[in-house]
Amino acid sequence: MLAPLAAIVTTLHVFSPWAGSIPARGVTIDANLRGSCSFGSQVITRRDAWHCSAGEQSFDPCFSNDRLEAGAHVLCLASPWEDATSIELTRRLPLSLANPTGDPKRFPPWAVVTANGERCAQLRKPLGRIAGLPVSYACAGAAVLLGIPSRGRTWSQQHAATTTAKTTRRVALREVWW
Repeated sequence: MLAPLAAIVTTLHVFSPWAGSIPARGVTIDANLRGSCSFGSQVITRRDAWHCSAGEQSFDPCFSNDRLEAGAHVLCLASPWEDATSIELTRRLPLSLANPTGDPKRFPPWAVVTANGERCAQLRKPLGRIAGLPVSYACAGAAVLLGIPSRGRTWSQQHAATTTAKTTRRVALREVWW
């Protein structure tokens, strides 16, 4: 049984995979590649978030630290709870193509955790529509979240069991991540 919406207080997090120029405690790197970043992330609107590639693979978001030149590294993660891929930059970050500066919380979150513990990450592009709303977050398993979250003391969002569901319900969000 889900907790009533009013009983949940949503916790807001701004993810930081770096502690200065080294990966932050708790960030595990599962692959080291060489590549470059071409523009700001399409998934999360943060000045330090990038769309990068290494070989034929693309990664979004990838997070930079204060080093911007060739030889520096970015850390790429599909969500805050996944392992990172480290990309050694073969060319300088294109700062003129970065996302805007300022508080990232002005924009939709990168990832959320529902009141019942489902972890969901924002999609690069919507996977269609359910009940007129875009499928914008994919959750572990088959569930999806629609549109963008409603903000307040308790954040909430429309939830569907699958991408082919005909019905939705509003769920409370326990955590949101940028």
